[in-house]
Amino acid sequence: MCWRMKRMTVMPAAVAAAMLVTTAGAYAQIIPPGQDCLETTAGSTWLQFGGSSSIPPIPADFFFPGSLPWVGVINLRGDPMLGYVGAVDTVIERKEPADVSGLGVPATVGVEVKELHLRSREPIIVDGPPGRADSFFDLFVTVDSSIPSQGFMTMIRESPTGGVFSFRGREDGGISLYPRFIFVPVMGGGEPKILDPDPPLLLESVYTEQWQFAVPALTCYTGNQFYPVPGSVIETVLDGGDSGEHDVTPPSPGGRVLPA
Repeated sequence: MCWRMKRMTVMPAAVAAAMLVTTAGAYAQIIPPGQDCLETTAGSTWLQFGGSSSIPPIPADFFFPGSLPWVGVINLRGDPMLGYVGAVDTVIERKEPADVSGLGVPATVGVEVKELHLRSREPIIVDGPPGRADSFFDLFVTVDSSIPSQGFMTMIRESPTGGVFSFRGREDGGISLYPRFIFVPVMGGGEPKILDPDPPLLLESVYTEQWQFAVPALTCYTGNQFYPVPGSVIETVLDGGDSGEHDVTPPSPGGRVLPA
Protein backbone atom coordinates (compact mmCIF):
# COMPACT_ATOMS: atom_id res chain seq x y z
CA MET A 1 0.00 0.00 0.00
CA CYS A 2 1.23 3.46 -0.82
CA TRP A 3 0.56 6.42 1.45
CA ARG A 4 -0.11 9.75 -0.19
CA MET A 5 1.77 12.44 1.64
CA LYS A 6 -0.03 15.74 2.37
CA ARG A 7 2.13 18.75 1.86
CA MET A 8 2.28 21.09 4.86
CA THR A 9 2.79 24.81 4.71
CA VAL A 10 4.76 26.23 7.63
CA MET A 11 3.98 29.84 8.55
CA PRO A 12 7.04 31.88 9.50
CA ALA A 13 7.13 32.71 13.21
CA ALA A 14 7.29 36.43 12.55
CA VAL A 15 4.11 36.29 10.44
CA ALA A 16 2.27 34.27 13.12
CA ALA A 17 3.28 36.75 15.81
CA ALA A 18 2.14 39.67 13.67
CA MET A 19 -1.26 38.03 13.14
CA LEU A 20 -1.65 37.45 16.89
CA VAL A 21 -0.85 41.09 17.67
CA THR A 22 -3.28 42.26 15.00
CA THR A 23 -6.04 40.06 16.44
CA ALA A 24 -5.28 41.23 19.96
CA GLY A 25 -5.67 44.79 18.83
CA ALA A 26 -9.37 44.16 18.24
CA TYR A 27 -9.82 44.82 21.95
CA ALA A 28 -8.54 47.70 24.05
CA GLN A 29 -4.84 48.04 24.73
CA ILE A 30 -5.52 50.06 27.89
CA ILE A 31 -8.16 48.87 30.38
CA PRO A 32 -9.69 51.94 32.04
CA PRO A 33 -10.36 52.23 35.78
CA GLY A 34 -13.64 50.64 36.79
CA GLN A 35 -15.56 48.64 39.37
CA ASP A 36 -16.05 44.90 39.61
CA CYS A 37 -19.20 43.55 41.27
CA LEU A 38 -18.95 40.19 43.01
CA GLU A 39 -21.07 37.75 45.01
CA THR A 40 -19.89 35.71 47.97
CA THR A 41 -20.07 31.98 47.26
CA ALA A 42 -21.96 29.65 49.56
CA GLY A 43 -20.22 27.85 52.40
CA SER A 44 -16.63 29.01 51.90
CA THR A 45 -16.25 32.28 53.79
CA TRP A 46 -15.26 32.50 57.45
CA LEU A 47 -13.37 34.43 60.10
CA GLN A 48 -11.42 33.17 63.09
CA PHE A 49 -11.07 35.08 66.35
CA GLY A 50 -8.16 34.03 68.54
CA GLY A 51 -6.19 30.82 68.26
CA SER A 52 -3.81 30.88 65.25
CA SER A 53 -5.56 33.94 63.81
CA SER A 54 -4.06 37.43 63.80
CA ILE A 55 -7.53 38.61 64.85
CA PRO A 56 -7.38 38.54 68.65
CA PRO A 57 -10.09 36.94 70.80
CA ILE A 58 -13.09 39.15 71.47
CA PRO A 59 -12.24 40.55 74.92
CA ALA A 60 -14.06 39.97 78.17
CA ASP A 61 -16.88 42.41 78.96
CA PHE A 62 -17.17 43.36 75.26
CA PHE A 63 -20.74 42.17 74.78
CA PHE A 64 -22.00 43.02 78.27
CA PRO A 65 -20.55 43.29 81.80
CA GLY A 66 -19.24 39.89 82.71
CA SER A 67 -19.24 38.42 79.21
CA LEU A 68 -16.41 35.96 78.72
CA PRO A 69 -13.71 36.21 76.03
CA TRP A 70 -14.90 34.70 72.75
CA VAL A 71 -12.66 32.46 70.64
CA GLY A 72 -13.76 30.55 67.57
CA VAL A 73 -14.68 30.47 63.88
CA ILE A 74 -17.67 32.35 62.45
CA ASN A 75 -19.01 31.16 59.10
CA LEU A 76 -20.24 33.98 56.88
CA ARG A 77 -22.48 34.52 53.86
CA GLY A 78 -23.12 37.44 51.57
CA ASP A 79 -25.52 40.20 52.60
CA PRO A 80 -26.59 41.53 49.16
CA MET A 81 -26.86 45.26 48.60
CA LEU A 82 -29.90 46.99 47.16
CA GLY A 83 -29.79 48.53 43.71
CA TYR A 84 -27.28 46.11 42.15
CA VAL A 85 -27.71 43.47 39.47
CA GLY A 86 -27.66 40.06 41.15
CA ALA A 87 -26.81 39.29 44.76
CA VAL A 88 -23.80 41.63 44.86
CA ASP A 89 -22.17 42.07 48.27
CA THR A 90 -18.60 43.03 47.28
CA VAL A 91 -17.36 45.80 44.98
CA ILE A 92 -13.69 46.28 44.11
CA GLU A 93 -12.58 49.42 42.30
CA ARG A 94 -9.62 49.44 39.93
CA LYS A 95 -8.24 52.92 40.45
CA GLU A 96 -5.73 53.11 37.57
CA PRO A 97 -5.65 52.24 33.87
CA ALA A 98 -3.92 48.95 33.04
CA ASP A 99 -1.68 48.65 29.98
CA VAL A 100 -2.35 45.17 28.56
CA SER A 101 -0.95 45.85 25.10
CA GLY A 102 1.82 43.27 25.56
CA LEU A 103 0.90 39.60 25.68
CA GLY A 104 2.33 37.93 28.79
CA VAL A 105 3.41 41.22 30.35
CA PRO A 106 2.07 41.82 33.91
CA ALA A 107 0.15 45.04 34.55
CA THR A 108 -0.25 45.97 38.22
CA VAL A 109 -2.80 48.59 39.28
CA GLY A 110 -4.07 50.00 42.55
CA VAL A 111 -7.42 48.72 43.81
CA GLU A 112 -9.77 49.46 46.70
CA VAL A 113 -12.52 47.43 48.35
CA LYS A 114 -15.37 49.93 48.06
CA GLU A 115 -18.15 47.69 49.37
CA LEU A 116 -18.15 44.60 51.57
CA HIS A 117 -21.32 43.25 53.15
CA LEU A 118 -21.23 39.90 54.93
CA ARG A 119 -23.16 38.42 57.84
CA SER A 120 -22.90 35.35 60.02
CA ARG A 121 -24.69 32.24 58.80
CA GLU A 122 -26.00 31.72 62.34
CA PRO A 123 -25.71 33.67 65.61
CA ILE A 124 -22.77 33.17 67.93
CA ILE A 125 -23.36 32.15 71.53
CA VAL A 126 -21.80 34.37 74.20
CA ASP A 127 -21.34 33.06 77.73
CA GLY A 128 -21.75 35.28 80.75
CA PRO A 129 -21.27 35.07 84.50
CA PRO A 130 -22.88 32.21 86.48
CA GLY A 131 -26.63 32.53 86.60
CA ARG A 132 -26.96 34.54 83.39
CA ALA A 133 -28.51 32.91 80.34
CA ASP A 134 -26.48 32.66 77.14
CA SER A 135 -26.77 35.59 74.72
CA PHE A 136 -26.87 35.40 70.93
CA PHE A 137 -25.35 37.87 68.46
CA ASP A 138 -25.35 38.16 64.68
CA LEU A 139 -22.11 39.40 63.11
CA PHE A 140 -22.17 41.87 60.22
CA VAL A 141 -18.90 42.62 58.38
CA THR A 142 -18.30 45.80 56.37
CA VAL A 143 -15.27 47.92 55.49
CA ASP A 144 -14.28 50.80 57.72
CA SER A 145 -15.32 53.83 55.66
CA SER A 146 -12.82 56.07 57.48
CA ILE A 147 -9.75 54.11 56.26
CA PRO A 148 -9.51 53.01 52.60
CA SER A 149 -8.91 49.28 52.13
CA GLN A 150 -6.39 49.52 49.32
CA GLY A 151 -3.86 47.29 47.60
CA PHE A 152 -2.95 45.89 44.21
CA MET A 153 -4.26 43.70 41.41
CA THR A 154 -2.01 42.19 38.77
CA MET A 155 -3.45 41.20 35.40
CA ILE A 156 -1.74 39.48 32.49
CA ARG A 157 -3.10 39.35 28.97
CA GLU A 158 -2.59 35.81 27.67
CA SER A 159 -4.69 35.83 24.49
CA PRO A 160 -6.56 38.23 22.20
CA THR A 161 -9.69 37.81 24.38
CA GLY A 162 -8.40 37.98 27.96
CA GLY A 163 -5.99 36.56 30.49
CA VAL A 164 -5.46 35.97 34.21
CA PHE A 165 -5.45 38.18 37.32
CA SER A 166 -4.82 38.03 41.04
CA PHE A 167 -4.92 40.32 44.05
CA ARG A 168 -1.19 40.43 44.39
CA GLY A 169 1.44 42.58 42.81
CA ARG A 170 4.16 44.74 44.24
CA GLU A 171 6.14 44.14 47.40
CA ASP A 172 3.12 45.30 49.40
CA GLY A 173 1.29 42.04 48.68
CA GLY A 174 -2.48 42.02 48.15
CA ILE A 175 -5.03 44.34 49.78
CA SER A 176 -4.79 45.87 53.27
CA LEU A 177 -8.33 45.25 54.47
CA TYR A 178 -9.73 47.39 57.27
CA PRO A 179 -12.92 45.57 58.27
CA ARG A 180 -15.55 46.63 60.76
CA PHE A 181 -17.21 43.92 62.85
CA ILE A 182 -20.71 44.78 64.05
CA PHE A 183 -22.33 42.42 66.56
CA VAL A 184 -26.11 42.82 66.84
CA PRO A 185 -28.12 41.18 69.66
CA VAL A 186 -30.54 38.66 68.17
CA MET A 187 -33.31 39.27 70.69
CA GLY A 188 -32.82 43.04 70.85
CA GLY A 189 -32.48 44.77 74.16
CA GLY A 190 -29.10 46.29 73.52
CA GLU A 191 -27.00 48.40 71.21
CA PRO A 192 -24.81 46.87 68.48
CA LYS A 193 -21.21 46.30 69.55
CA ILE A 194 -18.53 47.45 67.10
CA LEU A 195 -15.02 46.06 66.83
CA ASP A 196 -12.36 47.51 64.49
CA PRO A 197 -9.30 45.23 64.29
CA ASP A 198 -5.86 46.80 64.15
CA PRO A 199 -3.57 46.27 62.26
CA PRO A 200 -5.43 45.59 59.00
CA LEU A 201 -5.84 42.11 57.52
CA LEU A 202 -3.93 41.14 54.37
CA LEU A 203 -6.37 39.97 51.69
CA GLU A 204 -4.75 38.15 48.76
CA SER A 205 -5.56 35.62 46.06
CA VAL A 206 -4.92 31.91 46.44
CA TYR A 207 -4.73 31.32 42.67
CA THR A 208 -4.81 33.36 39.48
CA GLU A 209 -8.25 33.55 37.87
CA GLN A 210 -9.46 34.19 34.33
CA TRP A 211 -10.69 37.53 32.97
CA GLN A 212 -12.16 38.50 29.61
CA PHE A 213 -12.79 41.59 27.52
CA ALA A 214 -16.28 40.51 26.40
CA VAL A 215 -19.20 41.89 28.40
CA PRO A 216 -20.99 38.99 30.18
CA ALA A 217 -24.74 38.54 30.11
CA LEU A 218 -25.08 39.87 33.65
CA THR A 219 -22.90 42.68 34.96
CA CYS A 220 -23.18 45.89 36.95
CA TYR A 221 -21.07 47.94 34.53
CA THR A 222 -20.74 47.55 30.76
CA GLY A 223 -17.79 49.90 30.19
CA ASN A 224 -15.15 48.02 32.17
CA GLN A 225 -13.39 46.12 29.35
CA PHE A 226 -12.24 43.84 32.18
CA TYR A 227 -14.57 41.13 33.51
CA PRO A 228 -13.86 38.07 35.66
CA VAL A 229 -15.06 35.07 33.66
CA PRO A 230 -18.64 34.11 34.64
CA GLY A 231 -18.78 31.00 36.81
CA SER A 232 -15.24 31.35 38.08
CA VAL A 233 -14.56 31.38 41.83
CA ILE A 234 -12.04 33.92 43.11
CA GLU A 235 -10.52 32.44 46.27
CA THR A 236 -8.96 34.93 48.67
CA VAL A 237 -7.52 34.41 52.14
CA LEU A 238 -6.85 36.68 55.10
CA ASP A 239 -3.32 36.71 56.51
CA GLY A 240 -2.31 33.63 54.57
CA GLY A 241 -5.43 31.69 55.58
CA ASP A 242 -4.86 31.93 59.34
CA SER A 243 -7.55 34.57 59.90
CA GLY A 244 -10.18 33.66 57.34
CA GLU A 245 -11.26 33.15 53.76
CA HIS A 246 -13.55 35.04 51.39
CA ASP A 247 -14.52 33.42 48.08
CA VAL A 248 -16.45 35.42 45.48
CA THR A 249 -17.79 34.95 41.96
CA PRO A 250 -19.21 37.26 39.27
CA PRO A 251 -22.99 37.87 39.43
CA SER A 252 -24.90 34.72 38.42
CA PRO A 253 -27.46 34.63 35.59
CA GLY A 254 -30.12 33.86 38.17
CA GLY A 255 -29.55 37.19 39.88
CA ARG A 256 -31.97 40.08 39.80
CA VAL A 257 -31.95 43.80 40.33
CA LEU A 258 -32.92 44.56 43.90
CA PRO A 259 -34.78 47.84 44.40
CA ALA A 260 -32.72 50.80 45.56
